[in-house]
Amino acid sequence: VSAAAPVAGMYQALQLGGYYSADFTVLGDLSGDNTRHSGTFITYRQADQNNLLADNGTVAGVWGAIYAGINRANSVLARLPGTTEYLDAPTRSQYAGEALFLRALGHHNATKLWGAVPVVLTPINVPADAGQVTTADTATVYRQILADLDSAEKIIGSARRTRQASVGAIRALRTRVLLYRRDYAGTVTAAQSV
Repeated sequence: VSAAAPVAGMYQALQLGGYYSADFTVLGDLSGDNTRHSGTFITYRQADQNNLLADNGTVAGVWGAIYAGINRANSVLARLPGTTEYLDAPTRSQYAGEALFLRALGHHNATKLWGAVPVVLTPINVPADAGQVTTADTATVYRQILADLDSAEKIIGSARRTRQASVGAIRALRTRVLLYRRDYAGTVTAAQSV
């Protein structure tokens, strides 16, 4: 049994069409002044005109992709304690740190777009579990993001990587989170640690 496949699955979630491979970045650019819509997709046009409607399927897809990524990270975190027979402690710590980083990234992306969002810390395995999730205010979301980043930094083994979470990536995300919280002194300190 290998834990590498679920860990790879956490990263694969970032490539979902609703996430970094397309819609998450496109909608952000369209809503700002970075680009203009010139195609036929109505959902993109709504973003370009800053007139998103409640039935915008692209926005729903972004939400779903972000929370799919969070759920994959939670699944890895939930299953790691059962891997002691075939994974050594440093590998388990590395995987847990990567999962905490990706969960923090997902929650940050969600709250950046929607403000108050659910903070999901356990795997959602059946639809009934999703019905128990409630929305948290942005202060609570940011506390959890920072707690995940603090925990990840303590256990992750890689100082520098280009394709997986690393201490440098954790510190960079912490810097961005503090900037979004308007903690400018904390932002400067965090940026200097990168």
